[in-house]
Amino acid sequence: MERRITRPMLYQKGRPSRMLSDDEADLFVEVRGEVSRLLHLNAQYLDREAIHGRYAELLAIQASRGKRT
Repeated sequence: MERRITRPMLYQKGRPSRMLSDDEADLFVEVRGEVSRLLHLNAQYLDREAIHGRYAELLAIQASRGKRT
């Protein structure tokens, strides 16, 4: 399932490197949901808007940390 996540979509050093496109976010949601169901996890961020929101949050944190250095 996770093989469907493309290399550009993967985190770099534990962080997102960019915002995902809508299609990428949809794919991510699909894979995340499948893995969550298979492993009986209570995953969060299971729709496009949630993924975009979380990525925006993580990228903002990363940007604010970069300004301090």
